[in-house]
Amino acid sequence: TNVVLNNVLYLIGGNAAVMTPGARSTHPARVLAYDLAGDKWTEKKPTPFFADHMTTAAGNGKIYIFGGSGAMTQEAPSATLDTAWEYDPTADTWKPIAKLSMKRTAGSAAEVGGKIYFIGGSTDLTAPDGRTQNGGLVVGTNESFDPATNRWTVHKPMPTPRNHTAIGVVGGKIYVIGG
Repeated sequence: TNVVLNNVLYLIGGNAAVMTPGARSTHPARVLAYDLAGDKWTEKKPTPFFADHMTTAAGNGKIYIFGGSGAMTQEAPSATLDTAWEYDPTADTWKPIAKLSMKRTAGSAAEVGGKIYFIGGSTDLTAPDGRTQNGGLVVGTNESFDPATNRWTVHKPMPTPRNHTAIGVVGGKIYVIGG
């Protein structure tokens, strides 16, 4: 995932190609920063998690990362995550913040008025046989995170559930496009 803060582009996590036939791709914990003015890449402290399809937004001088898809394990049979993180680029530090109300991946986020809005995405779907289908249910969920209180607030959902959308803010209004 990527986000821009203070004229620096941050690339966080993602997938790494595996060249061995039949092998699964991995989720590196990499964080790379590209200084647009200086035309220079810098490696930052790795994420404390391994995931892709996270949702990111910048606000208050920090980067916020929500949900995503991680590696399935015996202890965590779902790859969809409900975790949230705050990254401080100045200190190059990570800290966990209040968890999401549900596991979500492939949503969109934007900052408005000091709060970070996390909208849409996908959550897990339970099949009739009880097995989990990761990210199988597209949602219209609309929540905001307040960094000052470390709390989530639920808002009216999107009328059409969507994931993998574009998002932007113009004149204090959030626009969610496509998906």
